[in-house]
Amino acid sequence: MSITSTSLKRSLSFRAMIFYGLGTIVGAGIYVLIGEISAEAGAWSPLAFVLAAAIASLTGLSYAELVGRFPKSAGEAVYIDKAFGQVWLTKLVGWSVVLTGLVSAATLLKGFSGYFNDLFGGTEFFVISAAIVFLCLLACVGVKQSVGFAVAVTLLELFGLFVVIAVSFDDLLVSDHWQRWYEGLESFSLSGIVAATFLAFYAFIGFEDMVNMAEEVEDVSLSLPRAIVAAIVISTAIYLLVSLVAVISVPIESIANSKAPLTVLVASSPWFPAWLISVISLIAIINGVIVQVLMASRVVYGLSKDSSKLQWLAAINPKRQTPINATILISVFIFCFAFWMPLGQLAKMTSFIILCLFLLVNASLLVIKRNYDYQGFIVPNAVPIAGFFTSLLLLIANSLL
Repeated sequence: MSITSTSLKRSLSFRAMIFYGLGTIVGAGIYVLIGEISAEAGAWSPLAFVLAAAIASLTGLSYAELVGRFPKSAGEAVYIDKAFGQVWLTKLVGWSVVLTGLVSAATLLKGFSGYFNDLFGGTEFFVISAAIVFLCLLACVGVKQSVGFAVAVTLLELFGLFVVIAVSFDDLLVSDHWQRWYEGLESFSLSGIVAATFLAFYAFIGFEDMVNMAEEVEDVSLSLPRAIVAAIVISTAIYLLVSLVAVISVPIESIANSKAPLTVLVASSPWFPAWLISVISLIAIINGVIVQVLMASRVVYGLSKDSSKLQWLAAINPKRQTPINATILISVFIFCFAFWMPLGQLAKMTSFIILCLFLLVNASLLVIKRNYDYQGFIVPNAVPIAGFFTSLLLLIANSLL
């Protein structure tokens, strides 16, 4: 198979990018981490999602302006370079983005293994190995096929969440369930809420993955900023609904101790089989992994184009127009991470790196606003300032509490 260096193909529409973003945002948080978040914050879990949404949304708006200004792969590295012009910092940021993709995908694969074992059994090694090989091959075939798969699966995972809400609706009408939740609110723990917010923040990352697909988006300066905003708004509304349903409809301990938390929420349904939500959860999580594989490989491609030593990672297959070498390398590292760290640790590591990146991205937008004229999607200066300080506060609070 001949490999050459050429350009990526612009084949992704505005609608496809909304679902691409929703696929990684929604699949990551609710399907994998709702149990971990409930274990930390208890009845206060919805508050953790509200706080995480506020912090993530501010920086999401900063990304929306930056991608309109500089629609390139390796987006964060480009923004930092334009703002500060320090080669070492640009490279550090770029490879940190790659690291978040690796760790995030590994987190999802651990969650996938939990649901798969709950449904079918099998060893973690076999499940994760088979999954990463399939996703690597899919990502190598072509971005349109990969994102088309992601869009189809996103529709399925949204359906799964609406089923969870519908199944639990009758439970919301039971006064004893509300009483149990009210009593749970008496157990207020600031450190627990901060820890849960830190985990829930991981559930909102995904819009930063969207900017790294910029070189493959049609009418990118107009459609991608709008797609980012739409994905954040939709995912926030869904998260708040599901997190509220989760803490009211069943005892919190039952989802906090489960490797397949959403299955617990539909276990008592007379009309929807619990095993089916496990199947949907499996597919939803896989969707999140393919998004991370695509994102990380595109960042590696973008970082390698100007490096003489890494040109082999910038090679594009002329037929598929995908960075195959970068995709294979990313897949190997994801496989290794999935066996290196436990689920909660992986999610916290991802959140820490992302928050550090958010600090730099918000700071870069403030500098760029001062130095570059632009007539496209623009946010007030207050947005990156607030995004910077809220990200900083969450980092500090998580370290101290």
